[in-house]
This record gives sequence, C-alpha cells and structure tokens, in this order.
Amino acid sequence: VLFWRPQVRKKLTTVKVIEPRQSLKRHSRKYAEGQLDEAGSFYFKGPKNAMNLRAHNLIIFAQMAEGIDDKTWMHHLRAGDYSEWFRRQIRDKELARETAMAEKDKALSAEKSRKLVLDAVRRRYTAPATAPEK
Repeated sequence: VLFWRPQVRKKLTTVKVIEPRQSLKRHSRKYAEGQLDEAGSFYFKGPKNAMNLRAHNLIIFAQMAEGIDDKTWMHHLRAGDYSEWFRRQIRDKELARETAMAEKDKALSAEKSRKLVLDAVRRRYTAPATAPEK
C-alpha cells in the first residue's frame, strides 16, 4: 500500500498492511440480543400455519427452537427457512451455509438437526462466560 503524509512533505512510501489477528463480526450483538422488526423476525408457524411465534433475535430464536414440537421444527428445516433467515435477515452467510447442510441431510432427526443448528448459532453469537474478577 502506498502511504503519504502531506504535512511532513515526504515522498510516497510503501508500507505492508498486516491482517488483523482478531476476526471482528459486525453487529453480532444486534442480531443476538437486539430486536429485529416484524418483517425481519423469524416466525415459527408449523406445517398448518397453526402458530405464529415471533423470534425477533437469535437468543429468542434458540429458546423457541428448543421448545417447539418436532413437526414444527422439521417443517421449517425441510423448507430451508432457517438458512434463508440467517442469510437474508441475520446476514451471516457462513451460519446459513452450515445450517443449509443440516437442512439437506434427510437422515438427521429433529433432535440431531436442532442440536447442529443451535450449536452453530451459539458458537457465533454467544460470548463465552468469563470468570469474575478478584
């Protein structure tokens, strides 16, 4: 990269850019704890649209996903709804890709697929617990 400091009146200098050591995830807290609007929220509806449970962030999504019945979970899983929401609303292509793999694996049970998807969410959006300071 070329670098120039006009106030010093020196020539252009070549500098090497160093990649950051820490990978930053922009707005991850917003999606984990914030509140998406109604249009951006995920709705657990089930195969017959009998429900209308709104998850306005990833924490609520995970809590609801743990509590809904297997038919509802599998309905949305097979429809590709989870990866679609992660891609379009959460804007996390990697989470969407990982979830899509679970959605396409017809051998996965509701229990296994739910664990895979929720583990992926928590890995990315739940901060590890820290020990209290002494």
